[in-house]
Amino acid sequence: RFDRVMPWVRTLSWFNRRDLLELWLRDAIHGEMQRIRPSYQAPIWTAQARLNRAEADIDSIELVDLASSIYLLSDAENSGALNEAKLGSSFEQWLDFLETAFALTDAMHFFSSGSRGERTLQVHPVTALIAEVDAILQRFPVVQQAKRVVLCVPSHHIYGFLFGVLLPFALNCPVRRMDNPAAAELRSVLAPGDVCVSTPRQLAALGQNKAIPQEICFLSAGASLPDAVYERFTSTLLIDIYGSTETAGIGTRCQAGLFSLLPRFVRSEVHPMELLDCYQHRRPIVPPDALRFAPDHQFAVGERLDRIVQISGVNVALAKVEAIIQGFAEGVHAEVFLRGKAPDARIVARLRGVEPAALAGLQRYLHTKLQSAEMPVDFELG
Repeated sequence: RFDRVMPWVRTLSWFNRRDLLELWLRDAIHGEMQRIRPSYQAPIWTAQARLNRAEADIDSIELVDLASSIYLLSDAENSGALNEAKLGSSFEQWLDFLETAFALTDAMHFFSSGSRGERTLQVHPVTALIAEVDAILQRFPVVQQAKRVVLCVPSHHIYGFLFGVLLPFALNCPVRRMDNPAAAELRSVLAPGDVCVSTPRQLAALGQNKAIPQEICFLSAGASLPDAVYERFTSTLLIDIYGSTETAGIGTRCQAGLFSLLPRFVRSEVHPMELLDCYQHRRPIVPPDALRFAPDHQFAVGERLDRIVQISGVNVALAKVEAIIQGFAEGVHAEVFLRGKAPDARIVARLRGVEPAALAGLQRYLHTKLQSAEMPVDFELG
């Protein structure tokens, strides 16, 4: 396979670029700390800052949990990195450890969203991830001319790692990290020659009532982009990538309509719902959605197979929301569904066994059980 891709694919040492390693570690610390303590806000620390309460707002118990997550994400326990060194007390020492750990593994690890239950650790060969980025460069040569990557998603998640770490490594260009920026803030930063790694909701907001910034390539992943978003991006390149943490990228498109299958996958001749992963010994995988294939390895994305939807970029399990509502009181039955189209769709709950006078109490109960993306915006009784 490697003789058909660009020379950079032979070089796997992205972690030797210190700025990319720092980006990955900062995002991993912030993301894991927000999981441990949702109110956590990462301070601006120096390389020598110690990862403690005084300098990083991390207490000793949280540090143990955080370190365990970093060991898992870096494959340290399997690669033998823990025999070479351990995480130190400062940010700089953690970087030194990770440089050793990533050099000893040929895999990248990512936590799933947990929308199907407990989050799980998903493993992908580094060569497969590099080949995915290379496939984007081959399909869309204009991306090869990028001067900078503007990253609006976390780099320790698979989408952010692919295009906020591996892509700038391939292009030898800088990265500007933005944390879930508003449309006006993003507009003020973008410049000709940028590749903007964003989300469907951010792109929809960027295209509302104003002209799209020109000479910029936009990438999107997660929920498929609505046709209305593509209608606003007719004069610039907008690449939509279909996939998940479990599968990595499966297909791409740059206009409304069908996706084209990426080279990593081929269709199973035995089971029509399965794809075969060519980078993992043709291991069968089931995409999260029903795929309807057309000629020339093209496909349309149908309904979710597991009733998981995206709300504001967050995976939401509709069955989980129904179960929590039904736990409010005996005899309550709920059916939840989406109203509106992505990326602005919201959850509505149709209820039986709930009197109008009890609705306020139900809402208070749900606010203690559900994330904001999971919370129904309307209730229908009867």
